[in-house]
Amino acid sequence: EYILSIFKPPSAQVQTEGLQWNLNRNQELSFNKLVSSSNTYETKTTSYVDVYTDNDIIWTMTYLSQK
Repeated sequence: EYILSIFKPPSAQVQTEGLQWNLNRNQELSFNKLVSSSNTYETKTTSYVDVYTDNDIIWTMTYLSQK
């Protein structure tokens, strides 16, 4: 699970809610500063995650549905 900023400018201010290790707006994501990886949902019953950013990012997560 990753949140990556790879566009120009190559950084993004990102805030998340609903992850085990949330990011706040004071954290700048870029390959030479911080890459958010190996994060997970806050709880096993988390049904959504909010991601706020000032630039384009790539966000990937795995979600297993309960049937």
